[in-house]
Amino acid sequence: MKHNASHPFGQGGRRLSRQQAKAVARLIASATYDRDASGKLVRVADQRATGLLERAFAQLILRGGKPFAMQISASEAAAFPSHDPVEGGSYAIAVGFDVETRATFSTAGAAAVRGDQPIEAAEVARHVAMMGLTHGLQSAGIPARGQA
Repeated sequence: MKHNASHPFGQGGRRLSRQQAKAVARLIASATYDRDASGKLVRVADQRATGLLERAFAQLILRGGKPFAMQISASEAAAFPSHDPVEGGSYAIAVGFDVETRATFSTAGAAAVRGDQPIEAAEVARHVAMMGLTHGLQSAGIPARGQA
């Protein structure tokens, strides 16, 4: 959910190179925390999750810190301690920097049906992940489980 990191865009607001962004993202991902099913704060340790966080945080840095969401696989979503399985669902992760420039993320899963017609579950998952990220971006520190 959060990581304490210095401003990732270099001094004077200069953008980092792709290689530098990847190196910073690797450091951030290696010290990122999430809440497990019991609500306990734990470090994200699964290599699938940290690899995904590295890629997402590098893109975040290269995009100038603008929050974004992207679709992820069910196995990538399952690698996070806070994973909540959605049968037949699509999953997404959203990343951004909070008010103190700490990296934060939100994952979400969705299986979407309107009446008897399926709708784009991947888009719903991205939207829900961005909604979860919004709270993290507006607060300092790690939000308590269940806060939105």
